[in-house]
Amino acid sequence: MLQDNDKTIVTVTYDKERYFLELHIRSINKYLEPCEIILIYCDKHNKYDDWLFWVNNNISPLAPKHKIVTYNAEFFYDISKVISWYDFAYSLRIFCSTVVNTENYWILDTKVFFFKPTTFDQLLEQYPRNLLDTDFEEALREIQSYYSIINTYFKTNVTPFKFNTAITKLMVEKGINFNNTNEGYGEIYYYQAFCFKNGIQLTSGSCDVNNSIAYPGYNYSSKQLVAYMKSKDPAVRCTGLHRAVAEKLDKNTFDAIIAYVGGKDLIPITTPWIFN
Repeated sequence: MLQDNDKTIVTVTYDKERYFLELHIRSINKYLEPCEIILIYCDKHNKYDDWLFWVNNNISPLAPKHKIVTYNAEFFYDISKVISWYDFAYSLRIFCSTVVNTENYWILDTKVFFFKPTTFDQLLEQYPRNLLDTDFEEALREIQSYYSIINTYFKTNVTPFKFNTAITKLMVEKGINFNNTNEGYGEIYYYQAFCFKNGIQLTSGSCDVNNSIAYPGYNYSSKQLVAYMKSKDPAVRCTGLHRAVAEKLDKNTFDAIIAYVGGKDLIPITTPWIFN
């Protein structure tokens, strides 16, 4: 029987995100109330044993009050049938429902980290908005066609995002067609479209934005990045640097930004810098 709470985090990751993952776990340990963390390793080179050894010895000890559980992607799906590993990684956020023990679970990107003391009651869902005439429209059109729906109001495809476990399990039972998408498998959009198609009522959301992730395309100085990421909005508990942003920074600058936003104790110390 599922537990009646939301205290589960699911993060899908791969080898080149190790620096992000150590930061991610350090932030959860410092700022998030105790919970279960499900880490899913999804890497086409499939060096799971090596990654698991690293997690067990360097990452899990960083969050002693949390329960960290790990899985290889092949636990959920026959990886020999994967065409796009990029899309597969996102679909795993739905496949993972088969091992979730709570009524709901929150998905996070590896790049996302907490920078404020946070309870699960303080993690808020975004309001849906009309995605026509936005950068998301092409993906939306594909999903509309796939599910034969006309809905245009969706919560955007960003994390943190909360899934209902029973609904995602139903999606798994009916089959997830992630290998035939042209715009990339947007699991958050497909989840909502599945609900629209099947008459399932979605939660309404309670904020405009729930993260302050720095994406590429903006010419922020380091000070501007810190000011943006360290949001004072009470709905924003998580932040992060997109990989394309991190790759433009040297390690000292990246670490300094992390220290200013979340504290020096979030800076990874056991994982080599791999971005540039």
